Amino acid sequence: MFQSIYSFVEKHSLIPRKSTIVLGLSGGPDSMFLLLFLCHLRDQGIIKKVIAAHLDHGWRADSAKNVAFYQQAEQTCNVPFISAHLKEIETNLRYKGSQEELGRRVRRAFLEKTRKAHHAD
Repeated sequence: MFQSIYSFVEKHSLIPRKSTIVLGLSGGPDSMFLLLFLCHLRDQGIIKKVIAAHLDHGWRADSAKNVAFYQQAEQTCNVPFISAHLKEIETNLRYKGSQEELGRRVRRAFLEKTRKAHHAD
């Protein structure tokens, strides 16, 4: 299955070869599948490194379970795992709107900071 997906990725130049990828994990099965796929590409020598990142908004009572699950994935896939809790991040984001919009803006800032820290693409 990974080969057919990679053929599509390569055809459309979606992932640069030998790149370092920071993957934002949401807690859903789609991001877990993408983590496994990227680790497969890394193991094949197509990309250089995968870094898993998760921002826990703390909005759901069970959100800590996602962090524990991703920490296990870190060991399984042998990838660095960076996590932060929304309360730990100082933001000066000015927003007018929903909690979800704030979450998106903070998440993007967190992922960008992680990308720069790891010199990722």
